[in-house]
Amino acid sequence: MRALRGAVWLSVALFSVAADGSSTAEVPFWSHWGDGKAEVSSYRLERERYGEPRPGTAVAIFVTETFSESGRVKATPGHGAAHDEFPVMKLNLIRDFQTGIYAYHTMTSAFVDLVGHNGRRPGAPAKVSFSSQEWCGQTYAHWIAHADHLMATQHSYFEEEGDAKIRLDHPSQALYEDTWLMDVRNLGPRERGGPTPGEHRVVPVLPSLDWTRLNHRPLAWTLGAWTRHAHSEVLQVPAGRFEVERHSLLMAEGRLWTVWVETKPPRRIIRWENLEESAELTGSQRIAYWKLTGPGDGSALEGLGLARPPAGAAGGYALPHGG
Repeated sequence: MRALRGAVWLSVALFSVAADGSSTAEVPFWSHWGDGKAEVSSYRLERERYGEPRPGTAVAIFVTETFSESGRVKATPGHGAAHDEFPVMKLNLIRDFQTGIYAYHTMTSAFVDLVGHNGRRPGAPAKVSFSSQEWCGQTYAHWIAHADHLMATQHSYFEEEGDAKIRLDHPSQALYEDTWLMDVRNLGPRERGGPTPGEHRVVPVLPSLDWTRLNHRPLAWTLGAWTRHAHSEVLQVPAGRFEVERHSLLMAEGRLWTVWVETKPPRRIIRWENLEESAELTGSQRIAYWKLTGPGDGSALEGLGLARPPAGAAGGYALPHGG
């Protein structure tokens, strides 16, 4: 995998929210995201594990749904009280990659509060969860956001980690690595607006559960500089040629994320890179994927640039033609 190197300097100013005036204003949020469909995008993934680059796939699913405050789960229509429910933007990010004889299957689910329910600011996450399955065992973690703190729970097959509960203070105007792919798209309330083109901001950052769990690091706040680069560029990926803008997030540990976002609505994620992985878009569709469960519906994977698993396969996807 190509290692990233960058020079993004940190200022002393703290992050402050402002509308960024991006082109997403051309498409009203609910007229696009309230149509009952999900945006499903697939990526050719390269993930470093055990010191070696590993080819794989990633699937990112963006969809709105109604969430329950009391259960911190998707609300069942007509089941709970109206005051308990609020709309969220959900991102499910699934990664699959092979390490020698066995594969990793990981999934992050992030739920962003679109209205600011129960004391949260609009655009802040309500919950993030993560799971990893491989031949050695399973790892699961989640955190739930309250008005002034986060409560994290983790379970692992490693003795040193085991079962744990962690309380973290909640800095104002914080950024969360697990929801940054939504932030750079400016999905949701305008209060979440990021830097303007050419600007950078220093922000408290909560590292992702993917990074903390797979690297056996404690969940703790750090600082990062979010830079929105001034000029657009053209990027060629397996899904085609796109005009994009570049966002970078440099964290205090020296970890650098770079994301290329489509300049035109709906501002899809076209490529991302960090020191552990890179991903390039292979296909994207707006579909009600949960209805495509019939024997012949696997053909829809081809529209995403993914090959159907062979008959009898236990799971995972393959890129066509050895891609």
